Amino acid sequence: KVERSHQPAAAWLRAHPASTLEELNAELDRFTSYYNTERQHQGHGIALTPLRVWAQTPRALASPAPIDLERLPAGGGPISLPDPTDPTGSDSAVDRARRTVMSNGCVSYKDRALSLGQTMRGIEVTLIEYPTRLDLYDPDGRRFVSLPWPQPTQRQQGNRSTIDTKKPPYRLIPLPPRRPRTSHRS
Repeated sequence: KVERSHQPAAAWLRAHPASTLEELNAELDRFTSYYNTERQHQGHGIALTPLRVWAQTPRALASPAPIDLERLPAGGGPISLPDPTDPTGSDSAVDRARRTVMSNGCVSYKDRALSLGQTMRGIEVTLIEYPTRLDLYDPDGRRFVSLPWPQPTQRQQGNRSTIDTKKPPYRLIPLPPRRPRTSHRS
């Protein structure tokens, strides 16, 4: 894997000029080998090469089952995952949690902020984590959000990233209607 290598490759080729296409390809092969297997990875310690870092990175899990194209909605609407057999006690669930939606419309789960919409503030939701997805249930037990999980680990807003679940493909049912604000004036 070679990323962000244009400037180093150009510098390598200036230092190792080639006179034929075969020599150029051989130099590029040597550069690629050096770039991935010998040089220090820029974001890690001196003993780690990009290839070694890549080899130690966990791989994504395979999809549990292929998508049945016959079951796709004709209008191209959102695709919903199959409902769990028992949302309160499924053996395949990894973790369960209950959270109250904060005044900004978010719930926190495992260093991620899930934006559900301000119309849901104050509502208690149930989060059920599976090996490849996270499902959110409203107080009536209806699944209203399903998203791939675990999410990538990059940080975005401060020390955690916010995932917007207010629209498809994550949102499976529409947001509830907006509630009128209550006035605090006397």
